[in-house]
Amino acid sequence: MKKTIKKIIFKLFPSIKFKRSGERQVAPDLSGIRADHVGRYKFASQYIKPGMNVLDIACGIGYGSYVLASSSPNSTILGIDIEQRAIDYANKHYKRDNNKFSVGDASNLNLENESFEAVVSFETIEHLKQPKLFIEKVKRVLKEDGLFIVSSPNQTTLPFDKTKYPFHEQHFTSDELSKLLIDSRFEIVDVYSQLGKDSEEVINNDSGLYFIIVAKSK
Repeated sequence: MKKTIKKIIFKLFPSIKFKRSGERQVAPDLSGIRADHVGRYKFASQYIKPGMNVLDIACGIGYGSYVLASSSPNSTILGIDIEQRAIDYANKHYKRDNNKFSVGDASNLNLENESFEAVVSFETIEHLKQPKLFIEKVKRVLKEDGLFIVSSPNQTTLPFDKTKYPFHEQHFTSDELSKLLIDSRFEIVDVYSQLGKDSEEVINNDSGLYFIIVAKSK
């Protein structure tokens, strides 16, 4: 029955695409979202303190912003995505009093300088042709000592192959992405990873299929 419902959902709401990606989780509640995707946001939520303004870049249909908003009801979460259809879906299914959704481009953040205490962006940077420019734009909108929590497929365990990942521009090792962050005046707080798609677990090393870096703006 559950599989039938998922098929109906995907017929009604076919994958809403990034301009350069055909990858998208689409489901009207968290039970239909892949476990590792939900786990990343639950992991990030431990860093979100009351009163924080938080930006979720490439929020998709909004489930991650919903997780962050639910875990920290006294914070404000802004989720942005390049697709209006994704934002409409987010507003329908994942809206809370303390989150909002808006169309926005990860490659061109049209937001005020130093306006967020934390920025989250999961499985986004590998889609971008200019990852360093993206990091610099994140740096601009973060307040001093603000946190950037970012994830990517791990080049060590998921080597980049354009035929396998046609919507990606590159994969990174944790060292490669850490260097990009350090070059843009971030301090690496810690590196974590996830072992696979079917678990929310986040482990405190970079051996998994997808790694997560927590960095602080200096």
